Parts: sequence; C-alpha cells; structure tokens
Amino acid sequence: MTDEEAGYLAENLWLYRVRRRMSRDALAAKIVSPQIYRDYEDGTDIPSHDEVKKFAQRLQTDPQALMQQPDYKWLMKNYRVRKILELFCLLQNKKQRGAVLELLRGLQARQ
Repeated sequence: MTDEEAGYLAENLWLYRVRRRMSRDALAAKIVSPQIYRDYEDGTDIPSHDEVKKFAQRLQTDPQALMQQPDYKWLMKNYRVRKILELFCLLQNKKQRGAVLELLRGLQARQ
C-alpha cells in the first residue's frame, strides 16, 4: 500500500462508514478495538491487509475501493450535512463549537 493509498483509506473508512450510518464501534466490532479503529480513521495508523478486507466486507464494498480517491460529492449534495457544516462554521467561539460537538456525540451514542 502506497502512502497515497493509506491516506485515501483513512478518508474512505470515515466516508463509507457515514454512508452506511455506522458508528465507529460498530465497524470496529470483532475486527479491532475502537481505539485502534479511530487511529486508522484518523490516519495515524494503517490497518493490515486482512483488516482492510474485513472492513470492506462490513462496508459492502471491495478493499480496492477503500484505497481510491474519496468521492465527497454525495456528501455535499445532502442538504442536512451542508446545513450542519454551515452552522458549525458560523459559530463564533470554541466553546460554542464544543457544545455542538457534544450534542452530536450524544445523538450518535443513542443509535
């Protein structure tokens, strides 16, 4: 795996996970720990080829697709995603942004 593919993989793990409406814990379950998965998605560590295959299977795609340039077009076509991003960027200070992030994390935990 090249450095470029590893970078794409980190982005695609997040992108495909969001598309499938999965939490990090759900995607990582019985493959790696949630903390290790977080490192993969953040790009600070690289999964093994076997782990990539397992993630791809769970995400209903092939491993090669996870290592190609990410396609963010579908994300930006989603009105709700655009609105949340716009509102988040308009917040004036770090405390407000932190409060919104905590709210979103709380909503995610209920899934």
